[in-house]
Amino acid sequence: MKPRTTNKRFLAVLASLAAWREREAQARDIPRGRVLKDEALSEIAAHPPETPEALERIRAVPKGFANSRLGKGLTDAIAIGLTAQPPQGAIDENKLRRRREPSPAVVDLLKTLLRLRAEAAHVEIDKSARFTDWSHRPLSKRQLEYALADVTHLRVIYEWMKARLEKTGRASWVAEDVAALQDPALYRIEPEQAWKRLKPRTTNKRFLAVLASLAAWREREAQARDIPRGRVLKDEALSEIAAHSPETPEALERIRAVPKGFANSRLGKGLIEAITEGLSAQPPQGAIDENKQRRRREPSPAVVDLLKTLLRLRAEAAHVAPRLIANAEDIERLAANEDDGVAALHGWRNDVFGKDAVALRKGDLAIALENGEAVVVELEAEVGT
Repeated sequence: MKPRTTNKRFLAVLASLAAWREREAQARDIPRGRVLKDEALSEIAAHPPETPEALERIRAVPKGFANSRLGKGLTDAIAIGLTAQPPQGAIDENKLRRRREPSPAVVDLLKTLLRLRAEAAHVEIDKSARFTDWSHRPLSKRQLEYALADVTHLRVIYEWMKARLEKTGRASWVAEDVAALQDPALYRIEPEQAWKRLKPRTTNKRFLAVLASLAAWREREAQARDIPRGRVLKDEALSEIAAHSPETPEALERIRAVPKGFANSRLGKGLIEAITEGLSAQPPQGAIDENKQRRRREPSPAVVDLLKTLLRLRAEAAHVAPRLIANAEDIERLAANEDDGVAALHGWRNDVFGKDAVALRKGDLAIALENGEAVVVELEAEVGT
């Protein structure tokens, strides 16, 4: 198990539970998961129940387990963990592990940069310093060289990319995407419209009204603190709260996705007020119709797979990452014949993929196998006789 928290109580209880489970598994010569699954241990460590009744209420614990012999041993392990210290080095290890969690977008960017260094600047970078402890001072010579290498070769890479774009006639592609990124509307987020980012799939009026109120509250809090929305409260927490609409701090505290102690904080008070406002409000204008349309959009999985295959083939031919051309929602919309708002049907993306996606949908194109490779085949129109 690889916990990512530095909470001392959680780590101490989890260590005690893991040791108990290991002993039971070895005594029975069975896999650990047959005693109790990892997610159950984590959930128990997060909310340590001290009685069989409380243990029985843990969702991940099998029914009847609490009153079994194993349940008694588990309750003893919890009691031991609650009076113990976390394992030596666990907190420092988890701090380091949490620092190692970069954004997926950053990982993709670094991979691209490393590839470009090798291709454009003819330089191979020693990447072994990536996962070292960057909080330790002074930094080692290897770390300093690695950090400096992030910018050392950028000019060469820029010149190489610029020349390549001009040679391939794709400078307009970059200009098109940069122009879109310069649109101020892209960065102007109105709290009242924040619910749209959550893309709910229900038409329940109460749920939509509460969710919209919660999303607006979170957006205002995030903007006021200049922090990401998820740092205020995660998307899944908003959805779970909107589904149950707790009206008291005690009820809010019982929502699994809400951090412990949040309900009685200043943010918790604001959240309760947002729930109250949502319960007396109407759902946002157009939300129900939009969600009905989204729920109707259940295209054939076979059509979705065909479009994904076409996207992959066209992306490979253009030497462009597929996700830069079309995302999963674009594919779903195309498969469901809902073309409005599909970015892949405009500009260079349409030239590379969009127009062929429409042709495939109409039956003017097909995907076939040729010498063991998938290829796109243009079908000849039938001529009437």
